[in-house]
Amino acid sequence: MKRYLEYDGLKVLAHRGGAEESNENTLESFDYSQSLGCEFIETDVQVSSDGIPYIFHDDDLSRLFGKDIIFNSLHSDEINKLMLFDKYKIPTLESTLIKFPNTLFQIDVKTDEVVLPALEVIKKTNSINNVCIASFSSKRLKQVNDLYPEICLSMGPNEVLKLLLASYGLFKKKVPGNCLQVPIYQYGIK
Repeated sequence: MKRYLEYDGLKVLAHRGGAEESNENTLESFDYSQSLGCEFIETDVQVSSDGIPYIFHDDDLSRLFGKDIIFNSLHSDEINKLMLFDKYKIPTLESTLIKFPNTLFQIDVKTDEVVLPALEVIKKTNSINNVCIASFSSKRLKQVNDLYPEICLSMGPNEVLKLLLASYGLFKKKVPGNCLQVPIYQYGIK
């Protein structure tokens, strides 16, 4: 079993660092989630044009900054000047893993380009046992597993479908992944 999964019972995962009650994907939201007792934090990574992984959900800046700019077209110098919610810097993955060395993170790799830089940071910060990689892309999950089979993988939509089919005897192969997350809300369903 992956060290990330060594616990009893169910655990709460603070989505985007507790975005329902705090400013999403900020170091402050991670602090807040921990103050409530969350040991697991889900977050997202995008990459700058110069290869630095940042904690950021969206592909562009339209929702949070009102700018029609693709995130990965920005150099880290430009990203470092942006202020989320008018007062928070967009944290790098490295600074986040260093600040929270004992926190368990589920990290959603949002693009193909961020996979390798994110894995390098995870290895550099000795965080392999404290992370679980998630993605909606089976290709990205396979890439992570091929490079770092010791890292915990959350199943993507294709893997969850295969698992469901396997439960009815309709899929006979091994389903890749170590765990899956169950959202409270999905497509308006609670």
